[in-house]
Amino acid sequence: MAASIPTASDALIAALKALNAANLPFVVLRNHEGLPHHWSNDVDILVEPVALEEAHKTVLDAVQKNSANRPIDVMRRLNFRATRLSCADRVLQVDLYSLLSKAWVTYADTMRILEARQSANSLFAVPEPTHEALLIAAKELFSYREIRKRYHAQLAGFDAAKAEAAAESVFGPYVSSSGLSLLIEALKDPTVRGYPGLRLGRQMDVVSAVRWAALRRNGWIAQASIKGTVRS
Repeated sequence: MAASIPTASDALIAALKALNAANLPFVVLRNHEGLPHHWSNDVDILVEPVALEEAHKTVLDAVQKNSANRPIDVMRRLNFRATRLSCADRVLQVDLYSLLSKAWVTYADTMRILEARQSANSLFAVPEPTHEALLIAAKELFSYREIRKRYHAQLAGFDAAKAEAAAESVFGPYVSSSGLSLLIEALKDPTVRGYPGLRLGRQMDVVSAVRWAALRRNGWIAQASIKGTVRS
């Protein structure tokens, strides 16, 4: 008798349980309020840089065991791995990040985020609330130079001193003083516009730039066709 096709929630729960069983620290970065049963698009997870490959293999193995032999696709880019499975009810896509960056340029401290993580439930942790709000603001401003209205209510009303301390802790080594000011302002007024500047010299990481260029056009590949591992 053929195995029944899993729901996306079933496959996601299996992946989250596997990450916990492997003792791999991680956070679900955003849009986690309905997890593990309801979510909008992809599930974005941050892991330690040294654990990216192990975390990807852990997720892939867990999803594969719950796939009812349906095809699984993967994607490998700089500091990023993704797993995709068409389930009975929808497509499950789990995106793993080891560094948060614009192109090859890192803008946030992964370890600070993971160290301050807070348990959401028995399956996963989430960033400390001020960290989460700042990360959403950074992602939006780096991508669009403004923050989409869907996030405005979530960002407004944070304590200014706490926002400043959190911004310095997570972004300080990477983002310029004017960039930090913009991120802090976003937690008072999410209608701000602009592009957070990066510290001088951050763009000059030639090794990361070359790796990013080599991997940036990588698309989805059927898991069964992969030979070897592409390092981050």
